[in-house]
Amino acid sequence: MKFDTQFLDQIRSRLSLSEIVGDSVNLTRKGREHTGLCPFHKEKTPSFTVNDEKEFYHCFGCGAHGDCIRFLVDYKGYPFFDAVKELAQRAGLSLPASYEERYEEKVDPSLYDVMEKAGEWFHQQLFSNGAREAQNYLEQRGMSPDVVKEFKLGYAPQSRRALKADLLKQGFDEKVLVEAGLLVQPEDGGESYDRFRSRILFPIHDNRGKLVAFGGRILGDGEPKYLNSPETPIFSKGHMLYGYHHARTHMKRGDQVVLGEGYMDVLALRKAGYQGALAPMGTALTEDQISLLWRLSFEPVLCFDGDAAGMKAAQRAAERALPLLRPGYTLKFAHLPKGEDPDSMIRAGRKAQLAQALSQGQSLLDVLWSSLAQGKDLKAPEQQALLLKQIDQLTKQVENTTVASTFRSALKDKYYEQRKHRKLGKPSSIQLTRPQNFFDKSITILLAILLNHPHLLDEVGEELASLEVEDVDLRDLKDGLLQFASQDGDYTTELLNDFLIDQGFRVTARELLASDAVTHFPWAQASTPSEKALGGWKDVYGNIQKYQAEVEIQHLQQVLANEMTEENWRRLVELKKMVAES
Repeated sequence: MKFDTQFLDQIRSRLSLSEIVGDSVNLTRKGREHTGLCPFHKEKTPSFTVNDEKEFYHCFGCGAHGDCIRFLVDYKGYPFFDAVKELAQRAGLSLPASYEERYEEKVDPSLYDVMEKAGEWFHQQLFSNGAREAQNYLEQRGMSPDVVKEFKLGYAPQSRRALKADLLKQGFDEKVLVEAGLLVQPEDGGESYDRFRSRILFPIHDNRGKLVAFGGRILGDGEPKYLNSPETPIFSKGHMLYGYHHARTHMKRGDQVVLGEGYMDVLALRKAGYQGALAPMGTALTEDQISLLWRLSFEPVLCFDGDAAGMKAAQRAAERALPLLRPGYTLKFAHLPKGEDPDSMIRAGRKAQLAQALSQGQSLLDVLWSSLAQGKDLKAPEQQALLLKQIDQLTKQVENTTVASTFRSALKDKYYEQRKHRKLGKPSSIQLTRPQNFFDKSITILLAILLNHPHLLDEVGEELASLEVEDVDLRDLKDGLLQFASQDGDYTTELLNDFLIDQGFRVTARELLASDAVTHFPWAQASTPSEKALGGWKDVYGNIQKYQAEVEIQHLQQVLANEMTEENWRRLVELKKMVAES
């Protein structure tokens, strides 16, 4: 729906943007602007500015930018029409009748009216004599009368048409009751009847706080255990979260956002002090629901059972979030003890254990890595190749190029770290706390020189290729440098760094450059002039050749002691001459 530009300009001119944003963000006036911590990404130093004169806000950290309408849409989750309507009222303006009519044509307002009346009726039924079983159940689950009243819990009696009779008596059309999902209309044309019967009801509100649906838990045996309202013109369960409006209204900055699996989790968490408690409605987490979570927190915590099914659900949620990732936004995963949920832990008096699980949750990166590495033997080359391919495929789903590159690099770092630790007891030759023999130290220095001066690969590439390196890490890095040198283009430090990150060599290179062998060798430093670095490379390479010759001399001498041949003797003489001249 398009609004007249002049009308929108009138709204903006009548309102103070700093006051609107200041309802949600602590702002400090600095000259003609206000500054504060950006509400759109996590930061410690303020980079968010609000300019009343220019009527826009801007964050120099994440690039968020907009006016008062955009702020309500992006930060508070308002539909565009509702944002304009609320701001117009705040500015003392009335929407032109044509806009009201066009909006109301899309959604019948009586749907909202009938849902409110149904909610009141269900709530009243909960306090009737016929609801004793429902009252006992809620009491056993720790729901006090205050909680029941605050969240307007309800009860649908067993009678097949009790709600229908009451709402028809109030003057509502039967078709509206069916469209709202309160009645079921049989396909054979039979008489409609109440959808919810013998159930405790949880009112579901949209992002604006309007009652749009119900979730019902059956009392006693029966299926389904939980029954939600069907999709209607005002309710789409994949686009909403139970408790979102309450959380948005009552949360304070810094409050933890916790996603449970059901209605009772939300109520128990709120009772325990977690105002940012939410839950999906019987479905796997959707992209829209993840976006809603991020409107409340940069790092919401998702609770899952600690069993295999819980791990699988966490992995699905992590993969669903990938395309949406942007700088500063992520997910955290709390794996609770098997068979437990927030509600059961709170009722059992284990609130402290729950708080610890929420604070020590698994990162999004770790969940993705667990999913990728699960069932793979990282000592098998074909499994290594498959894993690296899957990392590339997975991270290509991330639309933000910066986040995609960072995640690809981090996952490959985990791969190389994991592979290193799985080497049958052989320590890495570049670990800082482990002693290194002469050959490995020399190779480390040669590689460090080329990492800091990649343009030297043109001159020493063939010599590098001739070196036989036993240590797996050093050999992989050597092969990586040769692969880089085989590409077209300039051998710049920037291009090499990008190559190392992309190929997963960043951790190895970083450890190598920080090793004692490198830090104590001045010609290996990035600040060393190129000619001196090349001279250092030649010296070390010459020492390696001399060392290898001496090792071969010792070997030949042992061989000659047992088997004197002209060929071995001639080779021994050549090697001794080469060592003497070096």
